[in-house]
Amino acid sequence: MKRIVPILLLLAVNLPLCARSYDWAVGIRGSYMNGSVAAKHFFNEKNALDLSASVYFKHTTFEVSAAYEWTFPIMEKLDFYVGPGLTAGNFHLGDVNRFSFGIEGIAGLEYNFGIPLAIFLDYRPRFNFVPGEKGVGFTYLDFGLGVKYRF
Repeated sequence: MKRIVPILLLLAVNLPLCARSYDWAVGIRGSYMNGSVAAKHFFNEKNALDLSASVYFKHTTFEVSAAYEWTFPIMEKLDFYVGPGLTAGNFHLGDVNRFSFGIEGIAGLEYNFGIPLAIFLDYRPRFNFVPGEKGVGFTYLDFGLGVKYRF
């Protein structure tokens, strides 16, 4: 709790800064669980839509997701973002194929370089609902690192 208060104060003091420097970005993201291609579009200074298509390494799974993000500047080139999202995909384990859908959250940091390039670190916990044998699955260790081209 003692660490949260200084972080919130830092965010509140820096809110007048511009939260973004681009309209669109495309890039790649990797984690120990999956690899993704992603696109991000800003509707205005603080609101964005993040779209991604992922392939999971542990199971043969393809998943698409969309997340609505609120962006908060921390420093001139560093932003914090957070938001809810939806996922849908194909879950394959052994000889069983199932359609899955779910909800996710996203929270991350993005650093924008002076060139049209940004790096990001994010966390994406999700609940997946897989009809049939599997039931509900909670993914809580999806930390990823990625790079984006901004335009």
